[in-house]
Amino acid sequence: EEEEVEDDDVAPDEGCAAYEAMQGELAVNVNEAAEAAVSAADAAVSAAVDAVGARSPRAESNLKLAPAPRKTLNGKGAAITVAMVAVALGFACCENLIYIFIYNGSSMERKIAVLILRSLFPVHPLAAAIQSIGVCKHDIENMKSFGVGKSILPAVLLHGSFDFALMIASFLVAVNPDNDAFEENAATVSLCVSTVVFFCGGAYFLQQSKAQIKRLDELEVSDQVGSAKGEDAEHALV
Repeated sequence: EEEEVEDDDVAPDEGCAAYEAMQGELAVNVNEAAEAAVSAADAAVSAAVDAVGARSPRAESNLKLAPAPRKTLNGKGAAITVAMVAVALGFACCENLIYIFIYNGSSMERKIAVLILRSLFPVHPLAAAIQSIGVCKHDIENMKSFGVGKSILPAVLLHGSFDFALMIASFLVAVNPDNDAFEENAATVSLCVSTVVFFCGGAYFLQQSKAQIKRLDELEVSDQVGSAKGEDAEHALV
């Protein structure tokens, strides 16, 4: 009986030890599996990053940044033209709203019709584009003799001729009141003349723009040749 009691006392201790050993092995296996899963995930992420071509900020900082592309002369000229046309568009929008909804006391239908007609002939943006040709001649092509007067003269002639065609028709209609046929004919002639003036201004701008693009390309080539010769001279001195 004493031996059986001793056996009963020992058995629970051995069971606890076996259970603890099993838990330890299970924890080790779980840790190993977790580490394997993390390693596999890291490898997958690295492979995806390599496939996409992305780099970490630390790796990117170790690389030499490529120099920014050099701005061409035609690019500078286009930037000047876009900036001046954008300003002219804003001015034209404000002017149209003031003329139509403040100075014009006619019906709403006629106001909208006049607004549409004025929008079909963007004289201010065209005048700004023509002026940009002169600005580019002065600032990019270094034509210092091409001052403000020469730059704005073609635009002034365009805008003045366009306004004259519209104003003379209004004057003739005011001189001959109560004559519907004359008013219609004057409006038609005025519209035709202003249309011709506008398209002449557009053709002038296209012709001047093409000529300037060609000149800027030639100037760009000459600058590149001069830079290359200067570098060759420096290397020869070294």
